[in-house]
Amino acid sequence: MVLTNLDSERRQLYRWQLDALISWLRCGRRGVIEAVTGSGKTDLAIAAASDALRRGHFVLVVVPSRVLMEQWHTALCTVLTDARIGRLGDSWRDTADTCDVLVATRHSAAAYKPIPPGTAGGLLIVDECHGLGGKTLRRALLAEYEERLGLTATLERSDDAVTDLLLPFFGGACYRYGFEQAIADGVCARPRVAFVGVPLSDGERAEYVAVEHRLVSARQHLRGVPDMPLEPFGDFLAAVAHLAEQDSGADGRAARDYLDAFSKRRQIVAQSTGKFSRVAPFSVRSCAKNAKKAKSAKNQFKIVFLALLAFLAFLAQSVKRGCRLHAGQPFPDRVFGQLRDAVDVQFFHQISAMGFGGLDTDVKLGCHFFGGAPFGNELEDFTLALGKHAEN
Repeated sequence: MVLTNLDSERRQLYRWQLDALISWLRCGRRGVIEAVTGSGKTDLAIAAASDALRRGHFVLVVVPSRVLMEQWHTALCTVLTDARIGRLGDSWRDTADTCDVLVATRHSAAAYKPIPPGTAGGLLIVDECHGLGGKTLRRALLAEYEERLGLTATLERSDDAVTDLLLPFFGGACYRYGFEQAIADGVCARPRVAFVGVPLSDGERAEYVAVEHRLVSARQHLRGVPDMPLEPFGDFLAAVAHLAEQDSGADGRAARDYLDAFSKRRQIVAQSTGKFSRVAPFSVRSCAKNAKKAKSAKNQFKIVFLALLAFLAFLAQSVKRGCRLHAGQPFPDRVFGQLRDAVDVQFFHQISAMGFGGLDTDVKLGCHFFGGAPFGNELEDFTLALGKHAEN
């Protein structure tokens, strides 16, 4: 298969993408393709969609968010130039009767249930398919589509929905493409990763200790609540959240205090001002190295920050609003002055929800600020997405 009109160039699929499509075809055009982030699942799916359109089939693409809906719509319009590409979600209300390919958010697909029009067959493509195991979103898994393609980087859930629902619906996992193989094939570059510890200021440390005392005290109370699950931590946290919402007594107050302290502790770490000073050497050094390039072609050098949403807003405010913190205290302009004047800064957050479809191809440096240890595959996903586009 060949993708055409992508960025105005003729572009062939990687070998692994062809192998994955062949495997999917052999499985009766059904199956989940589990491939590492940044390896090209979208291009693979567009090739499958193009094949379906040639056979007179309608195509429904279900995506996690409005942002991805727009990214998919743009990619499909670029490649499938003769097809009518519609959207369902946000303020868009296109229907299966008015387009050839419909890109819908999960919630919109679950609510409106767009099925193939007339007697035409249909292909259902589900991006991040592991997210459709919940009671509401599973309604987007429409049985009216005979052909089904699930895409994911991590076919995992904390419940039994993968084995009980997703794999039976899609017909099993038809192809897997891992991190090491992607590196060996040259699809993704091997990243170089460095962890940089950032100390808290005296004030931040004092606040952290005070919040930790509240957290410990509330936890001790909650341990005494009957039937409170202590392990795994996810079950404990879910039970505490339920208790905080439903109980107005002492147990509920302890649950609310625990959740508040838990959130504030994470916020202290995520918004530590020490992280700003860690950014300065990168920005100054990068700007110095790319000074001539920045002057002649402004906005070509980019830095991507992936962080907790709170720190993202914190950082964005400092860069875009005169380098001032949320607390109102001035922050030295020397940290972001050169950065703000010489480069274009892109911001991304919530890796697992958003993915890396929007990561620009001219990214040279990536900074991921963790408010603690990385969660799940966050670090691997980040380094893969960056490594796909840059050697360093």
